[in-house]
Amino acid sequence: MALTKRNIKRVTVGLAAASTMAFAGVNPAFAAEESAEASTDTTVAPTETTAAPTETTEAAAKGHALELDLTAGTTCVVTIRNQFSVHPDTDVEVTVGDKVYVLSDVEADPDKVTTSEPITVGDAGASVFVKYGPDGKSSLGEDNVSCEAPKPAPVVATPTYTG
Repeated sequence: MALTKRNIKRVTVGLAAASTMAFAGVNPAFAAEESAEASTDTTVAPTETTAAPTETTEAAAKGHALELDLTAGTTCVVTIRNQFSVHPDTDVEVTVGDKVYVLSDVEADPDKVTTSEPITVGDAGASVFVKYGPDGKSSLGEDNVSCEAPKPAPVVATPTYTG
């Protein structure tokens, strides 16, 4: 089809009509077929649509991994520092070998701080995964999670009487 002023106008009008029909819940392709059949002009205006991908990976829907420097053979306490956002039932899972440490509901309240028990990182290292709650969101990143050596328990001095 040669592009002339009339054809360009037809394409523009056709695209506008298709957009209007789509907004109104009418399938533009079906309406274009009917329109083409009723018209003496058999030229149907081309339409281009680009649909965003609707598929998401199962892992992305469940959460995201965090890259932390967890040195093999060290023992550390994982600390989660939530910001101001609230995402109920968001958990952080630290996996060492076949053992999984779960820090539960870490984004339940603004500025919430959650700490784990001391975790010994195995020879293969450890992985950290943020598991989303029902809202499917989390604002946690590497800067909200740390793994520091446990602080030694304070030693309480017992006074002795000498005399």
